[in-house]
Amino acid sequence: MKQSRSDPPTDGTNAALVEALLSVQNLVSAGAPPKVTYQAILDGAVGLLNADSGALRFVDRADPSWTVAVAVHGEGISDERWRRRAPITEGISGRVLATGQPATENDLQRAQYRSQLAPAALKAGLAVPIRERGRLVGAISIGTTASGRRFADSEQRLAMDYAEHVGVILAVVRADHAVTQAFTDSLTGLGNRALLLDRLEHELVRSDRGGDEVTVLFLDLDRFKLVNDSLGHIIGDQRLKAVAERLRGCIRDGDVCARLGGDEFAILLNNAAEPSTVAERIIDLLQRGFLIDGRELFIGVSVGIASGRDDAETLLRNADVAMCHAKRDGAGRHQRFEPRMHAALRSRLDLDSELRRAVERREFELHYQPLYHRRSGRPTGFEALVRWRHPMRGLVPPLEFIPLAEETGMIIDIGHWVLEQACSQFAVWRDEMPLAISVNASIRELERAHYAATVERAIAGRFSARISSSR
Repeated sequence: MKQSRSDPPTDGTNAALVEALLSVQNLVSAGAPPKVTYQAILDGAVGLLNADSGALRFVDRADPSWTVAVAVHGEGISDERWRRRAPITEGISGRVLATGQPATENDLQRAQYRSQLAPAALKAGLAVPIRERGRLVGAISIGTTASGRRFADSEQRLAMDYAEHVGVILAVVRADHAVTQAFTDSLTGLGNRALLLDRLEHELVRSDRGGDEVTVLFLDLDRFKLVNDSLGHIIGDQRLKAVAERLRGCIRDGDVCARLGGDEFAILLNNAAEPSTVAERIIDLLQRGFLIDGRELFIGVSVGIASGRDDAETLLRNADVAMCHAKRDGAGRHQRFEPRMHAALRSRLDLDSELRRAVERREFELHYQPLYHRRSGRPTGFEALVRWRHPMRGLVPPLEFIPLAEETGMIIDIGHWVLEQACSQFAVWRDEMPLAISVNASIRELERAHYAATVERAIAGRFSARISSSR
């Protein structure tokens, strides 16, 4: 019977090869993470050839002109140095990837294609290609720092046999890893939106067959953007990881916790869990301090709850709507979805669209409220108050549109218009009524780096207007 090239040799002459391959196969069978398997593959090759250093490199799928080192071996080799991306033409691995053939160099000190990633003391090297289903995907490079050590042709053939069997193993490992990655959030290690929707659909099928309603919680962190803007995205990422770790402690077996993106998370509850109790536990656990990079941070969360037998996207959207209502009621709250919330959301979306048009069309006007000295009763100035004159609804109360303008950022444009109009009006009044005009400024305006310059341009006439800002 002819032996398959994908099966380990069984003639007994290469017991070390069989042992190295079985060691890797056992890791794969045990479900070891790809990183562990990659390191075992490289370590097996280094041991098989009695070498002391090496690297396992894959062609970068996103940019095939580069390679990525997924495992390294050797004393004193820096992970940061070896694990960076390198041009596909670099070093002895580059020669292999360019030709598809093995390469041996027994005098690396004089080699023109010496890798800048290789240890300075490396004397000789050997590299062999790795193929998955016939496609060249990477290379294993082996090196030695021993003086006088040479790699024989028989060792190159042994390395080729090893790489051929490894290619079969890698096809399984990388395929399984691709499935895992498709359902995993790379930052937190939680499930992602795809996993959540997949499990939601599964539970909804069970619900249709007589099971209980399916319940999902939608979580949104409070003031997350403020942390990112003030402390940077690195701290923000650490914060998300810390939140994910605490969420793992809030859920039970059978629950599914996923990060949907940004600072949004969702939890699919099993039937035994009481949604309000879980939401309150999450709120309580997350509002406790987090020690991140030596700094204590406090995190709030708003939670929306939705139950039903609708399709997965609808159920998740309903939970999102309920979360928005909880957030508007104040930080650290939870809210169950009610059908009326959709009407309120549609109304809010309509108002958002109308407000954007109002900003473009300048449908605003300023009302000037007199200010008086408390004791003398004499007028001291005016406060400029913005009003929105809607073409159909008339004057819209500030409490209806200012919070929305703050939330969407439209307050920046509105505030700029108010400032210019107030200064223009003051220029007209200053000779008749030398009184101050106060203009309210949003905290979002004051946070902008060039707000002072904006004010200076508005009062470019250098008249003695006083601009006082308050939230």
